[in-house]
Amino acid sequence: MLSRFEAFVHGGALLKDVSNVHRRCGQRRASVSMLIGRTLLNAPRVGQKSTGPTTEDIAGELQSQIKSLYVEYLDIEGMKVDYDALRNSDGFKEYETQALGLVDTDPTRLNRDQRIAFFVNLYNALTIHGMARAKVQPSNLPSRLIFYSKTSYMIGGQPYSLNDIENNVLRGNKQQVLDPLKLMIFTPSDPRFRSIVNPPDPRIHFALNCGAMSCPPIRFYTAENLEFGLQASTESFIASDDNVRILPQSKVVYLSQIFKWYKTDFAPSGEDVDLLSWVQANASSDSDKAKELKTVLDAGESVEIKWLEYDWSVNSV
Repeated sequence: MLSRFEAFVHGGALLKDVSNVHRRCGQRRASVSMLIGRTLLNAPRVGQKSTGPTTEDIAGELQSQIKSLYVEYLDIEGMKVDYDALRNSDGFKEYETQALGLVDTDPTRLNRDQRIAFFVNLYNALTIHGMARAKVQPSNLPSRLIFYSKTSYMIGGQPYSLNDIENNVLRGNKQQVLDPLKLMIFTPSDPRFRSIVNPPDPRIHFALNCGAMSCPPIRFYTAENLEFGLQASTESFIASDDNVRILPQSKVVYLSQIFKWYKTDFAPSGEDVDLLSWVQANASSDSDKAKELKTVLDAGESVEIKWLEYDWSVNSV
């Protein structure tokens, strides 16, 4: 049960008194934000105006700005952040001013690779921005559920939460865990529907950092380096024994919970053998893990998958 709840938190779906939501909202579908409200981190303050750059310009500017902050306040492994120092830095104040420009952007004008890079970078920036601004950093599952659902940017005049960016935009508007009524998907009448990435790329799961110790490290992407960057992040994730561990003689493979929560992203069939085949195909081709997985799969015998514990502790120093 805990694992399903963890997936619920990580993937983002909060169903609370659905019948009441339908009655109050007067429609069949409702978003998490309507239930618990949003925290817009780039809402203009009195007297502040965005400069109205193009979507490509603001994406590049924000990437450059936040990259400098990450480099300065991330530890050497790229996994922990000094949020207090980041929040009080001049660079962070400049970044918040730059983020106002997102209000006037139009991500629907970007091609697929540009859009993936744009939203992956913004997801990682928004996570750090939200962590830095949080009065109390989310350190347990319920508080993380609220954090991912509420923490948002206004992009092109529309609010996008962390959950919206991950599940609706980057995962191709996938139905989320514990959302049987599909309350969370973007409908065709939603202006954000046109921002959905189609087809989605499952490797984005190794590019998104959710602010927890078990999340992939933060990297930065452009349309030009997207293929190389996503594949490098995927191979790096698989290479770590914290995420993938193989016991060939016992025919047991230990996998990160990410592969369980998003199994159908990697293996639409839902079959374990197809999931393991995906992992094998996307591991570094000359790695021991790729060879061991190939040997196990080629044997044609049953392979047991066990799931590694996910560390939800906050990635702060």
